[in-house]
Amino acid sequence: MIYFTRLDLIFRQLATPSIRLRLRDIYIATKPLAFQKAEPILRSPTLQKNNRTAEGHRPYMNAMRAINELGAYFYREGGALQGHAQQQQQQQQQQPSDLMLVITGADLCSDAADSGWASAGTPNDGCSYASIRGQSFVGGACRVDRRRGRRLNVAVVEDGGYFDGVLVSAHELGHLLGAVHDGAWPLSGILGPGGRGCSPASGQLMAAAGPGAGGNGGGGFRKGAKKVGGSSAFTWSHCTAEQLAYYARLPVAMCLYHRPPFM
Repeated sequence: MIYFTRLDLIFRQLATPSIRLRLRDIYIATKPLAFQKAEPILRSPTLQKNNRTAEGHRPYMNAMRAINELGAYFYREGGALQGHAQQQQQQQQQQPSDLMLVITGADLCSDAADSGWASAGTPNDGCSYASIRGQSFVGGACRVDRRRGRRLNVAVVEDGGYFDGVLVSAHELGHLLGAVHDGAWPLSGILGPGGRGCSPASGQLMAAAGPGAGGNGGGGFRKGAKKVGGSSAFTWSHCTAEQLAYYARLPVAMCLYHRPPFM
């Protein structure tokens, strides 16, 4: 709950649009999904060395494959999950969850070929760098890809403990809610003001650094993208606020206005 409370406080900084996070359910995985049982192909000598020699090294997980596979899992198992939650509180089942945040202890990695929406049909079975900390689809909130049988409102975040994934979680939820990186053009499928009017060097929440940032609808947060302890790392740029407000007015975002019964 401390993790989620911190996350909600970050969004409460926004005046327009006003965003309040409401925790609906917490699920704890008791066994790995099928795609987690085999590590990705490590294309980098550095990753191969870490995998062999680093004591206590966490398993690698391709971030783009993770959100695709998790989205498919939640699409398939949605009925079972909703049924479990229904036993806890009947009224909450009138609407599906708007956003899904998956927190993992695996070491997220990515490949130079991974590129957001464009890589949705590729296996995403390799990794060439591990600087990534989170992954999500820009504008994935409320969206379902029925043709491929997956939910797009899923973000995956790496957390090594001590709540070090909170800022990354805010960044990835920002992507799901329609925000691009600071300094980036708006996406053709969403449009809006984008982030061109804000410098990525500011180190604010939607800044990003490293290879593959902002490719074709895939939003990611990279290790080292923000100065640890810097006050700007906890704030939203005016570009992000404008893009979030724009996305909230789109028809696809109407699910975000459903008020839970316990409010």
